[in-house]
Amino acid sequence: MDSFYDNSSDNSPVLCKLTSTGNESLSDTENLTDCVHAERFHIGQTVNATLILLFGATGTVGNTLAVYAFFRALRKPKNYLVANLCLGQLLMCLAYSPVTAVSNYLHRWVGGYIGCQVAGFLTGMSCMVSILSITAIARQRLGVVRAPLHSLTAFTHSAELTQLALIWFISIVSMLPPLFGWNRFVIDSIQFSVTMDYLSTDISSKAYIVTLLVCGFFFPLVDICYCYSSIFYKVVKLGRSKVIRKSAKNGVNEISIALAGLLITSLFCICWLPYMVVVILGIAEVYIPPELALAASPLAKLSTTVNSILFALSLPAFRRYFFGSKKVYRGSAIAMKTYNKSVKHMGYV
Repeated sequence: MDSFYDNSSDNSPVLCKLTSTGNESLSDTENLTDCVHAERFHIGQTVNATLILLFGATGTVGNTLAVYAFFRALRKPKNYLVANLCLGQLLMCLAYSPVTAVSNYLHRWVGGYIGCQVAGFLTGMSCMVSILSITAIARQRLGVVRAPLHSLTAFTHSAELTQLALIWFISIVSMLPPLFGWNRFVIDSIQFSVTMDYLSTDISSKAYIVTLLVCGFFFPLVDICYCYSSIFYKVVKLGRSKVIRKSAKNGVNEISIALAGLLITSLFCICWLPYMVVVILGIAEVYIPPELALAASPLAKLSTTVNSILFALSLPAFRRYFFGSKKVYRGSAIAMKTYNKSVKHMGYV
């Protein structure tokens, strides 16, 4: 219990509190200002809770439908990473949104010590699963563009499951240190949500946050940028080749798939950038504007609603399953044979 640190007490300077005693009233300018700030802060928390609840509910429904589609009809090795991304984001919605939304509505943390540790671990783990899955998807798509023929045999059931197991192993291990004393999961005084203690002045705690920030965000981001820039270079270089033209005839457009991946990754970074700024300011022991901290959390969680769903929609097979004609799956034997042949050629479903 000693490692639990609840910042949601009345120590926050923005809360309405009377420093005077006895018969002094709120006519005092300083006390009145504190109360105005508190009222605005509570309104901001209510808006924050509503957004988190909305994003969480939308993300839960969207990611559940995506996971259902993958298990129902799209269980191909090529799709495992996107399904894993949807599963990780679904876990994020379930672990983070309900308790955080209720805490913001009530203006106090309601999960207690156990809830803090569980929510912190699951939220952090799902974040790592998401960024590692997005990185692996970028690597996968780069491999398809660089060696289309090799990709037909490279993406096997066992190879993809091994990759998924590695992603979850790294994600779990990266979130274990706060549970054993290297840094800790705390209640953020601004957002009334669980986070790692990036405000700690302890050198060891700072080292953990910096390590996680560099290895869990910046390195994957650099790798993603490298993959998609290489994809565009390769596509432009071979844009007039027979391979690209033939793949376009078969309904697989590497340019559109790569562009969709780049845009979705950019959206992911935009959503998480304010939160990263808050963490960096905390590490540097610089003043964090309450408005920035209050807005950073729901914006970051917006990615749980749209990111994995957009990745799923970037797959032609997923779009066909939900929006295409049922004749694709129930049509004549000749149509089915032609479809499977074209899909197998590029390995996208």
